[in-house]
Amino acid sequence: MPYIYPQAATLERQPKVGTGDCVELVRYYADVPDHRIWTAGARVLDNKNVAPGTAIATFVHGRYPNNDKGNHAAFFLRHGAPGDGFWVIDQWKDGNGRGKKPRISARYIKSLHMKLRPDGSFPRASDNADAFYVIEHR
Repeated sequence: MPYIYPQAATLERQPKVGTGDCVELVRYYADVPDHRIWTAGARVLDNKNVAPGTAIATFVHGRYPNNDKGNHAAFFLRHGAPGDGFWVIDQWKDGNGRGKKPRISARYIKSLHMKLRPDGSFPRASDNADAFYVIEHR
């Protein structure tokens, strides 16, 4: 069962929630459970069944790693051109090699056309549309 916040697009320019961590955004607005019970649902790229406002994240072997960097959670907004990427609305903590993001905002995440690594991760997962799946739970 996906977690959906239908008004996700209205979050543009709103203040970050909690500590600003990406996971806190989807938990706050869509009542997504603790990341430790998340599992990877449907792949997002080119999946026309993903509704706007669906909570999505990057996964390694079907689980959310919750590392300081290299993983991400957001709300899906809409697809771009087929195979190219999609729009999300998200937040992240400043630092950890990422640029500053003072408020919740939308951005386009492109497919980097990079293969899954043997360890189950994708290169540049936080900025790689190939790496995102719908958040479900076990």
